[in-house]
Amino acid sequence: MFLLPAAISGGFSTTKFGRYRPLHLIGYALLAISFGLLSTLTSSSGTAAWVLYQVIAAIGSGLVLSSVLAVIQAGLDDADNASSTAVFAFIQNFGAV
Repeated sequence: MFLLPAAISGGFSTTKFGRYRPLHLIGYALLAISFGLLSTLTSSSGTAAWVLYQVIAAIGSGLVLSSVLAVIQAGLDDADNASSTAVFAFIQNFGAV
């Protein structure tokens, strides 16, 4: 519920401002915070705590997810775009498995 809207807003932001580094800084900061918070959960933690911590992780992940391919292709020649897209898709799908 939160990853996709964050990815969409990150994509729009990257397109509008032409900058991806602030999104990566914010996204990875949110991921680090959420992982730290998730490590504090115990068996007696409330439902609101683990849901909120996962929402923070989803927003951070969504902000980063939408601009990774553009970052990869930024330093490459146009002739390498197809290869970089294929490798990126393979690694992403392999990681999902």
